[in-house]
Amino acid sequence: DQAGLPDATPPEFRAYKVMLACPTLHKLGQVLARHEELDGALRTTLQQLEYGIPTVSPEALTQSVTDALDDDFARYAVELDFTTLAEGSVATVVGCTWSRPGRKRRHPAVLKVLKPHIEARVREEPHILTDLTDYLDDRRYRYNVPMFEYRETLDTVRDLLVRETHLASEQIHLNTAGRFYAHRHQVCIPKRLPFSNRHVTAMEFVEGGKVTDPAARTDAARRELAERVLHSLISNVVFSRREITVFHADPHAGNLFATHDGRVAILDWALVGRLNKRQRELLAHMMWAGLTLDAKRLRRAMDALAIDVRDKTAARGVIRESIAQVKKGRIPGPTWMGELFDGLLGAGVKFPADLLLFRKSLFTIKGVVNDIDPDFSIDKEFLKAFAKVLLREAPKRLTTLPFSREFRTQLSNLDLIRAYVSSPSILARYATGYATS
Repeated sequence: DQAGLPDATPPEFRAYKVMLACPTLHKLGQVLARHEELDGALRTTLQQLEYGIPTVSPEALTQSVTDALDDDFARYAVELDFTTLAEGSVATVVGCTWSRPGRKRRHPAVLKVLKPHIEARVREEPHILTDLTDYLDDRRYRYNVPMFEYRETLDTVRDLLVRETHLASEQIHLNTAGRFYAHRHQVCIPKRLPFSNRHVTAMEFVEGGKVTDPAARTDAARRELAERVLHSLISNVVFSRREITVFHADPHAGNLFATHDGRVAILDWALVGRLNKRQRELLAHMMWAGLTLDAKRLRRAMDALAIDVRDKTAARGVIRESIAQVKKGRIPGPTWMGELFDGLLGAGVKFPADLLLFRKSLFTIKGVVNDIDPDFSIDKEFLKAFAKVLLREAPKRLTTLPFSREFRTQLSNLDLIRAYVSSPSILARYATGYATS
């Protein structure tokens, strides 16, 4: 395919064509597509991967859908509509109309079906790329590439892609997300339809467009949309009293729609991560440690979250630098936290897969929000949301034991008391640049 392209083909389009042909790289392209540090032409080209140009012919897609639905294709009077057609890294989405058995009224819907032979390709492709990751791991010093676990990262990507081919699991995630967001009226989760099965996911049709589409929005409307994306994908996940929260692990712009009635629709729940309450408590401790310039507390939270800390000296250096950034004016919110995790990973700290997924989500969301409203500060708005939740918790805290963390902020009364008692020394740290070590 590359050889057949004209000699003058721009390099960003050549990269796009390679990514389009390889599920692993397709997923990578979706993650990077809105990274503000990429070349502008490359960013624009990679964004086509978010809701990619279909490569499966209508004839092949029709055959796949009819085979997947079997008797339900006729039972629900399904009629395909190829004007609503998009393609992701492992699946194709096609529009349709349908009706309940014995009813005349027809309803719009979308069907998600795996691309032909995708399961074999997802299994095969990482093995081909393994040689490259080993090459980078062995020669990182020679080529001055970043300290990073390339092989382990590829293994993680492979596992994530395999998960995406399990449509039955996606349908469970879709139901779970529907329950989680049921009382959040600014969020729309498409409903799973009765003719879904392990070969095809049938969902209600959501009318709208990508949140990053350059629609005629006012500055205020763009800011409001950015806030809704932030709160629906990050704040609602972190500020929860549930034992386990499920988060969307692939929130690129193709999976986030602005509906015509002003809601944010979160699509494609094939890839999710989970954070337990203890992990969310430790994340809150890290943010609180940043606010109070408490490197010792930050280090303890890191130790509790990590699977392994290979180089404690290097990890402490990363923590000191993160605290120093707060002293210089950085707000310890999601962006600061993501960069802290990047630094710790580079220092050889190993974290559970779901935390790495959460880091990936933060990276993707930052790029999406930046394209919605370049002036929007994720860290500042997240800190405002934290303050509002903390204020709403105040009445309940009056009747709660000091050590209890049964709050959405994950902070106990004792945490707040300690911060209050230590406030003079905290202010002194900000004034002098000193941080606890």
